[in-house]
Order: sequence, then C-alpha cells, then structure tokens
Amino acid sequence: MGMTVRHCAVLGSPVNHSLSPVIHRAAYEAMGLDGWDYTRKEVSGRGLAPFVRGLDHSWAGLSLTMPLKKEVMHLGRAGDIWSRRLGVANTAVFNWQAGTGRPAVCLYNTDVEGIVCALCEAGGDLVHPDGASSLIGRVGRSEQVTPSSDLSGAVIGTGSTAESAVCALALLGVGRLTVVARHVDHAARIKDMAGRAGFALVQVMDIKAGDAVARMLAGVDMTISTLPPGAADGLAGHLCGNASTGGLGRSHDPALLDVAYGPHPSELVKAWRRVTGGRAVGGERMLLYQAIRQVSLMTGRPLGDIPVQAMDQAVKEALDEA
Repeated sequence: MGMTVRHCAVLGSPVNHSLSPVIHRAAYEAMGLDGWDYTRKEVSGRGLAPFVRGLDHSWAGLSLTMPLKKEVMHLGRAGDIWSRRLGVANTAVFNWQAGTGRPAVCLYNTDVEGIVCALCEAGGDLVHPDGASSLIGRVGRSEQVTPSSDLSGAVIGTGSTAESAVCALALLGVGRLTVVARHVDHAARIKDMAGRAGFALVQVMDIKAGDAVARMLAGVDMTISTLPPGAADGLAGHLCGNASTGGLGRSHDPALLDVAYGPHPSELVKAWRRVTGGRAVGGERMLLYQAIRQVSLMTGRPLGDIPVQAMDQAVKEALDEA
C-alpha cells in the first residue's frame, strides 16, 4: 500500500522569496509526517479561483500572501475572529466532502497572532518561541494581552497586513496610533477600522514627510512596518538623520517589527537599533509565529503539539545560509 501524500503550499505573487516551505517542512519532519509536502506556487489574484478548483483530495491547505488575502474570502467561509472581523485570510483549510469532489474551504487569519508574538519577542516579553502557544490562544480569542492603553504605536502601510497590525497593537495596549501612508488617500479604511478598534487617538502621516515621520517614530513604543522589501529604506535614512530626537515621550523601550525579511536585517531594522537603542525583529519572526496555528489547522494536530523549536531552528539556519 503506497504512502498517503498530503499537499500544502504558499500562494502569492511574488512568492519565490517565501520562507514558509522551510518552516512547514521542518514541522512535518519533526512530527514524522513523511507523506506531507509544502511548496511555493506563483498565483495572481485572477488565478486563485481556477487554482483552487483544480485541486484534488490530496490537498490539505494553503497559506496565502499578497495579493490573495482578500481575494480568498470569496472562496470559503471565515473560521475565526480575525478573518471575520478583517475580511482577510492568510490560511485556507480543505475539508473534502464525500461524493462531491469539492472541499469545504475554511479560512483563518493568523497574521494578528504572528504580529503580537513577534512584537512580544522584540520587547522581551516572549523569551522563547516555545512559549508562544498560550499567547496565540489568547489572541485567537481576541483577549487583551497588555491591559494598559497608554502606549503609543505606529503602523507603516495601509494594506491587508497593516490592518492586522492595527488589531495587534490594540491587543498590546496601544491607545495612540499613527498610520504612515505612502498614499494618504488610501488610509481612510484603516483609520476607520482603528477608530472602531478603540484607539483614543488616530492620526495619519504622509511617508513623504520623512523627517517628521522619523521624529514621530523615535518617540513611540511600538512600530510595525508592513511595506515590501526596500520600500522603507528612505525612511531608515531619515531616522538616522534625526538620531538626536529619539525617546521623546516614550514610556517603554521601543520595539520594531519590519515584516519584510529580505535582505536580513533590513535597513529600517539596522537604523532602528542604531538610533533608538531599542529591539527590532524582521518579518521572519512574524512568519514563524503565524505558521504555528497554520500547521495545527492543516495537520489537525493540537496547537501544543506543534514543534515550534524545530521550526525556529529551520528559520535561523535558512537566514544564516542566505
């Protein structure tokens, strides 16, 4: 009798840089799932529905990256708080129904928990990745992680990941939020969402006001850049040029998550560490943490059984080799 093969993949465009296969394959190996594989598939928005229609029962699930996180919502039903609240999903899990030849597609958003865990790591509140499971559970229930609402934060970008970032900052006790937009006219949706999330103050800044944005960033507690690789390099230069303004009004050591993870470390991460003296992590940390529940959902294994240490080690080795 042949080995049962189960397929999973990360879809997006571009997707050839993704470390998701490294992370998921490490989990499969550690769990002894010899018949499982995980690949990359270059798929555009228009190609998503045909791709899903062409799958067979050997497929267990998909990870979705840009530009597919909103597009996938048309193909299934929201299965958790964050996919329902945001209308965005990064995970699709297939339940193949006997006699139909079609799967029920259940959608999840694990980006919010990935961002929360990465920022907790950057801030020193998550000392070891193995401790992420309980934190992921709390975020999945939309429980407040930090009771304070006195912290300040910034989100750079206005896309799908930025919306998840706003929700993550709300759970982490940020009450005053600045959205830094490359196109200010695209910021209305995220500003409205932030208002509904309970922020006491929400303001929008144009990234073109580089020096003013740098001064603002130097004074906030938590910053998340959701821009593509290299897109924040100019802002990193402004941050270095305003080094003397760091720390104004800040109540905690500053933490930065730059969701881009190529090159590693990014120019923004290097500038942040040099100028603010705070901790900064790249997007590979978010990717690791958002993958924990993805692996659990796709394989059916309990969250506490996911081999986080093996996944973490695989990410570190991949970056060392890059």
